[in-house]
Amino acid sequence: MGSGRSDALSGVLLTISTVALRSYEGHSRLKRHHETVTSSFFESLVKPSWMPPDWVFPTAWFTLWTLQVIAVGLLIGSDRAGRNIALALVAAQFVTALAWQSVVFGPGRLALSAIWLVVVLLLVVAATVAAWRVSTVAGVLLAPTIVWMSVATALGFSLWRLNPSA
Repeated sequence: MGSGRSDALSGVLLTISTVALRSYEGHSRLKRHHETVTSSFFESLVKPSWMPPDWVFPTAWFTLWTLQVIAVGLLIGSDRAGRNIALALVAAQFVTALAWQSVVFGPGRLALSAIWLVVVLLLVVAATVAAWRVSTVAGVLLAPTIVWMSVATALGFSLWRLNPSA
């Protein structure tokens, strides 16, 4: 393995560690925010019968972000055309998904939240296709995020539909 690939692997391992810590930190911060500021709002919402239990969300995101980091490592290690576009799209969907957390809870935000999820979903699809063109394995690693974001988007629109005045 050449020095460049070794550096890329070291970067991936560091990034995985960072993602793990940020995932935990983000979930803890979101949970504290949810519990202290918006608990009554969120608890007052009518929820669809198929809404996953609370523990599923941090578990899913941790898993997906870990797969994304591995995919990024594969993209960084590639010299194929389209690598920079794929990396930019993966970064864009990651940042947009993280930013969504700041708009998700609160009165009057369900419509914005649902629409924001569509944007994240579109970016995830674009990132997955772009990554697939560079590395099939990277594309496969990103693909589960499409499934999860489809569920999240459907959930966002369900919450909005069930709570039109919230």
